Amino acid sequence: ILDPGEFNKDSSGPDFRNARVKIDNLSYVGDVEIDRDYNDWKHHGHNIDRKYNKVILHVCFVNKYRQNYVYNKEGRKIVSVCLADYLGEDEIKKINEKIFPEH
Repeated sequence: ILDPGEFNKDSSGPDFRNARVKIDNLSYVGDVEIDRDYNDWKHHGHNIDRKYNKVILHVCFVNKYRQNYVYNKEGRKIVSVCLADYLGEDEIKKINEKIFPEH
């Protein structure tokens, strides 16, 4: 993450706007969506909502089937990163409690 962008205080649309992310040797500018579970991308309807067409990175905490991508309404493939692959259980539990207190 080169720049996390601005937190979207509006309840609709991606969590962060105008982020800058480097993936491999390419830099991207766009939005970032954070979901508790990988499957929330579709459960929340992001895949059919044009507000998510500028998403450049999908972040989740649970990815049971280790899927590496989600797709936006236009059919563009978006990299999905599961934080469980990089953080310990205690760290993820603390983050989940702060970000997703209802779960």
